[in-house]
Amino acid sequence: MKMTTKAITLIALLCSLLPWSASSHTQLPGVQQQQSLLIQDGNIHTGDGEVLKAYDLLIEGGMITALEPQIPAPTGAKVINANGQSIYPTLIALDTTLGLLEIDAVRASDDIAEVGSINPNVTGYVAFNADSELNTTTRSNGIGYAQVVPQRGLLSGGSSLMQLDGWDNLDALVIDRVGIHLRWPTIKIRDQARSSQSPEEQREKYQEKLAQLQTAFDQARRYFKSFRVDQVQAVDQRWQAMTQILNGAQPLFIHADDARDIAQAIAFAQREKVRMVLVGGAEADQVAVQLLRFNIPVIYTHSVGQPFKEDASYDSAYGGPARLQSLGIKYAIAYHNEGNWDVRNLPFAAGQAVAYGLTPEQALQAVTLSAAEILGVDDKLGSLRPGKQASLIIAPGDILDYSGHPITTMLIDGREVDLNNRQTQLYNKYKQRPATH
Repeated sequence: MKMTTKAITLIALLCSLLPWSASSHTQLPGVQQQQSLLIQDGNIHTGDGEVLKAYDLLIEGGMITALEPQIPAPTGAKVINANGQSIYPTLIALDTTLGLLEIDAVRASDDIAEVGSINPNVTGYVAFNADSELNTTTRSNGIGYAQVVPQRGLLSGGSSLMQLDGWDNLDALVIDRVGIHLRWPTIKIRDQARSSQSPEEQREKYQEKLAQLQTAFDQARRYFKSFRVDQVQAVDQRWQAMTQILNGAQPLFIHADDARDIAQAIAFAQREKVRMVLVGGAEADQVAVQLLRFNIPVIYTHSVGQPFKEDASYDSAYGGPARLQSLGIKYAIAYHNEGNWDVRNLPFAAGQAVAYGLTPEQALQAVTLSAAEILGVDDKLGSLRPGKQASLIIAPGDILDYSGHPITTMLIDGREVDLNNRQTQLYNKYKQRPATH
């Protein structure tokens, strides 16, 4: 039987959607808290450096209302006895593509980047898939929130803060635009064995990117000046999105690793009078003077990475957070590896930093309160204190350690989260496989 071109196209389209639908999880989001919840006898790691042993924590209306050695149970309250287990703030994953990419090889599930290099108007939450299987495996490791970041280009777009237990992208949305992300061009010249371009061509390309970037900011600045005096003739979505950067309301996240690139990025941010957050920061400690002078925080993404340069020591990446801590530079730890599924290893990246110089509470703060401060939500998230949202996890051991991390309970805004996921389902299935097979 002959098939028309239209029929073939339709079948191909339906087939392309199958991997996306097949990767959607079936866990229901938690229901809004209906009754008071009292958690008793927990070792509470507050996220701001303190550990309160054998404390009680009271949650009402999704908020932490009391934190004391002993709290009488309110009438009708649900009581959980932690029996000495550890209680932590839910972890915050920075610089991720969660919900934007499911399977690398399936184009229909890949929405991490827009066409072109200047896309400040792109926003992460618009493409966020709340039903992603990766969300469930990620939160089972204690991560309740993620900064979702568009990728590639020079101005990649605006990141969004999402909670990982929502019905859809709007239900999961915490902040629609945290700030815009700039991928700083690298001055590093690769040898011809590693690049298809000659050194001269690479230098020319580098200068072209810098010129393109400066042109974009000049155009945005002119638009911003016209916008402030109501003289904008037609709305340009690209430059409209940058007004919050130019007026200082949102930070500019600049991605750079080489010390020379970081120094140039800082000079650019000061020249343009924008608030900068450094992302990557492999050699951030080498420009500590500038970072401290301009109070620039660092999202460090290399805690489990390889040395940035061939002649660096084997542990140079592992010790990055400890060096930033000793220098007094504000920082948070992220786990970014040009992928999405491995974001779940964030707590172990923090644990690696403990093995190379941080204290456990410093490492915990780097993935909780410090992350919340960089995102501007530290008044609500990142630590366990009265008046903050009841987003926490309970675990029998150290969540920064592979051997003691299993999470028994997670709450987001007081709602209990289903920690089941595809990985545990497969584990439970094959654990029952008969030995004869």
